[in-house]
Amino acid sequence: MANSSMNVKVVLVKENKASAELTFPKIEVSRNKDVAQKINNQILSETKEWRCAPAGKSSDAQSFTVSSTVERADDKVLSYKLAFDLDCGGAYPDAHEEARTFDMSKGKKLSLSDILNTGVLPKALVKGLLKGTNLDQECKTAYDDLSDDDFQFFFGADKLVLFPEMAHALQGCVRDFEIKGEALKRAVKKNYLGLSTAAKSQ
Repeated sequence: MANSSMNVKVVLVKENKASAELTFPKIEVSRNKDVAQKINNQILSETKEWRCAPAGKSSDAQSFTVSSTVERADDKVLSYKLAFDLDCGGAYPDAHEEARTFDMSKGKKLSLSDILNTGVLPKALVKGLLKGTNLDQECKTAYDDLSDDDFQFFFGADKLVLFPEMAHALQGCVRDFEIKGEALKRAVKKNYLGLSTAAKSQ
């Protein structure tokens, strides 16, 4: 598995049921089996909500597909992206991405406030990176209207990636914003940095 360590092994589980096709991560090997099971239970619990219609009332006209990509798995965090492709009978299908990150020592699902240093704000981080994009004015205005709570994140081996939650009509404005190097060390709490980045901070 990419971006995994020798102490952690994560596999992708595929599950088909009714109109849903799901892929989600499962921790198979970890130093702390109890924490691994706690995380696996949270992941599995969430997948039970991934469907268009209430249980037992599916429709052939509906589809609910979720695919997962593990971006980082080590003794510190499990971090992965989710790609949703939904057609649940509304006016338009919905395709969007989400992300989840868990603390591998506590089994807790992490928020941006958990992993960022005091005073570091997601919107400010992204604002500095927007200058290098070719977004049109509508998209720039959409970014201006975002709050710090409108961003999701995931970790790569030596990076933090932020991306916004936007309405369906603005999905074309969504970009991944990568924080690396010195900016990463300034932004993220040391206990969540990847091993090579943390070593460079010594």
